[in-house]
Amino acid sequence: MKSYFIKYFVLSCEQVIFSLSNFLYLTVVARRLPLAEFAELTLGYTCYLILIGAHHALICDPIIATGIREQESQKSLLRRLWTVNVIFCCLALVAGCALVLNSHTHEMQTLTVAALAFLFFSFAGPVQFMRRIMHIQGHVQASAVAAAAYATVLIFSAWMLPHVNLESHFAYTVPFILGNLIFLVSGRRNVPPKTDDHQNISLKSHFRAGYSFLISNLLGLATTNIYPFVFVFLNSPEAVASYRLMFAVIAPFAQLLGGLSGFITPRIAVARISQIETPHLLILALIVFAPLPLAVAAIWFGSDAATLIFGAKYAALGASIPVALISTSFALALATIGMWLRANARLGLMQAGGLISAAITAVIALPICSALGVTGAFVSLAIANGAAALWVAFRGTSRRIRMQPG
Repeated sequence: MKSYFIKYFVLSCEQVIFSLSNFLYLTVVARRLPLAEFAELTLGYTCYLILIGAHHALICDPIIATGIREQESQKSLLRRLWTVNVIFCCLALVAGCALVLNSHTHEMQTLTVAALAFLFFSFAGPVQFMRRIMHIQGHVQASAVAAAAYATVLIFSAWMLPHVNLESHFAYTVPFILGNLIFLVSGRRNVPPKTDDHQNISLKSHFRAGYSFLISNLLGLATTNIYPFVFVFLNSPEAVASYRLMFAVIAPFAQLLGGLSGFITPRIAVARISQIETPHLLILALIVFAPLPLAVAAIWFGSDAATLIFGAKYAALGASIPVALISTSFALALATIGMWLRANARLGLMQAGGLISAAITAVIALPICSALGVTGAFVSLAIANGAAALWVAFRGTSRRIRMQPG
């Protein structure tokens, strides 16, 4: 049990480093960019989150679900997947640079947002793939060291941009790219090596498994990332920027769960939740309920915290912080149940939960956001994720009970 908690502690530190650095990065950019430019950057960042979520489903999730074996064929598969990641990286970087040039000649927000999304995504794909391999193989210390290097370069370069007269939404993608490059350099020993296995390993079965994860991930991504586009429809750039900043506050909880997924998923592949080993169960419960005491504290200190962190122009976000933290617990509950279902290869039920959440969001997001603004977005998220979590938990446990003999 002690070794498990040590690994969880190191993994948690690694994910905290990533989450905190991304949070500080967005905070720095929000304080320095005009509201309109920051709203465009956050739209690009939202599209990047959708891209990286789809990439994770297709490339990483099938490996997380099955683990990594020592056979030469498995090593050859990892090498081919690494090559696919590098190709995606190069294509995204070229597309982003081309769109940057076009966005200067055409006053089109769509081109600007697409350029930002591709630039954010360019080196993030290989980083996520490398992180998952390191987590599954237990190289958590190496991943934590690489994350520290990433955070240092990201924050320092973002802080330095105004001092070299580079301060635009495109310029602020450079720290993100440099941080990811440093992570890859720091973790280069974990790049899948070339093998002597010359078999023609097909990627079809891998991507076929990834397709099932992709459907579930896209439903979840649609539920959480539709709101900036809802606020664009409502012609409220301030709400676009405010939602992304608020989501940066609560995202570390979900990212912590996601960061642990590579290590914990193979270890909770048991028929019943009661059979999960105590260390894993305790960690999952702590993550799910951690936002609630913070939500209570935010009732009194939310406005002061928002002003201190984001600046006076975002002080109104204080009223949204308690609701956002409560909605996070519902989202974490749904994600945790989904992780258990994924470990047991019950992808249909996991997808059904995502579909319920997305369907509820599609119905209630626009009217609630119109009435309550940014706070309404998190009310909508709490309702959608809470209803889906209850349904999936009931269906999942009841089916297991019926399957037991006697």
